[in-house]
Amino acid sequence: MAVTYDASPAISGTGHDHVIWLPGLSFAENNFDFNGGVFTENYGTGTATLSGTAVKGGNGFIINALFSGYVPNSDPGSIADAPNTPKDEGFAADAGNWWYYTATSGTLGGIGGFNNRYFSFVRKGPAFQAGYGASGKNANFGSSGWLDVFETDSNGVRIDQTVYHGDFNLDLKRVPDSGTTSALLGLGLVGLFAIRRRMHK
Repeated sequence: MAVTYDASPAISGTGHDHVIWLPGLSFAENNFDFNGGVFTENYGTGTATLSGTAVKGGNGFIINALFSGYVPNSDPGSIADAPNTPKDEGFAADAGNWWYYTATSGTLGGIGGFNNRYFSFVRKGPAFQAGYGASGKNANFGSSGWLDVFETDSNGVRIDQTVYHGDFNLDLKRVPDSGTTSALLGLGLVGLFAIRRRMHK
């Protein structure tokens, strides 16, 4: 079973709203381009993906991220038993309802002023987390994760020892799957047909 979400920058209202934050490299790309960001969870494989182009002023990065090692939190009343400590920044009513991905990897392809520059990233610190308040910016349903970022050549081979740090901060809005939409539409049509029959008896 796969669940897809529209991804957008998590809004804090403090001026630090962004899709991806990369201090020392670009500071922040604070929106997705017109195609939007897409976050998809596949519970059959215990993985999730994030894709989209994060931009600011025409400069930014094409994001392709893979999260694996899905961990549901079995105790919604406590985070004490979570295999990976969350980074709860005070926006969650109950961070014990969050779930996690223990491994993070992916690439950033530069555009605009970063054209022909390539980067890869891995997890830094807490696991990639999802749930209400998990963006670290607000109480909405969202996600966040922290990154170690390395510059590479076009083949993904690291070109120096510099390590950039960064993070994702996202609001997520579920996209209804076509099966659910069709089923709801079908139920609605059945109900309408039944009403029409009663009206014409």
